[in-house]
Amino acid sequence: MRLKHLVFFLTSLPFLAQAQIPDSVFYDLIQTNISDASSYLYYPTLTDKYENNPGGMNSEESLHLYFGRKFQNFYDPVNNHTLYDDVTNSFYFDLGDSVDYQAIQDLCLQILEDELINLNIQKTLIYVSKMLQDPNHDLYYSQYQTAIAGILESQDYIDDFASFLITNNDDVMHVLQIKDWKYLGEMKVENREEKVKIENNNQVQWINFNIGPELDYLSNM
Repeated sequence: MRLKHLVFFLTSLPFLAQAQIPDSVFYDLIQTNISDASSYLYYPTLTDKYENNPGGMNSEESLHLYFGRKFQNFYDPVNNHTLYDDVTNSFYFDLGDSVDYQAIQDLCLQILEDELINLNIQKTLIYVSKMLQDPNHDLYYSQYQTAIAGILESQDYIDDFASFLITNNDDVMHVLQIKDWKYLGEMKVENREEKVKIENNNQVQWINFNIGPELDYLSNM
């Protein structure tokens, strides 16, 4: 059972999961677990494993890694990093042989050294490292998959008004891609939810993403 380290906090964890807890309670539980230095969910322990053996992380670890970043000093859901525009301009506005893949990879790695998780930057890193035949390509891809796995795990814990929790609005499209859902070009924000219209197995439906952390971040800027 995920979040098992909260037995001391709530004695009936199976009931907790079945009840689908509000996002505020979810984040309180995540913060409690990642702050316990004696736990394998302690955030420095998670980040070390993520950087060296992401494929060895279980679902509980992936969940705490992704959502635990909300409580780190480097948390930046609006891409304020000084190098972010450099990556975007270099990668999307240079053409053909003029693309300096090594320079772009170096920029991506600098950003991720500061932020740990940024799915847009990680997706770019995966591509350029493949073009460079970098031996760390598989590691970068595994880290990307592990971060998204954390998002997918959140589906078991949110209330009835969302399908997933996310800490960065940009992460929505990465989830749609991993799930092989076709984005139909419509989205709207209601309360703390971003609702996205998709096609799944020829069925049109709305997928909801709780974007509370980013809204809270923006309100405090």
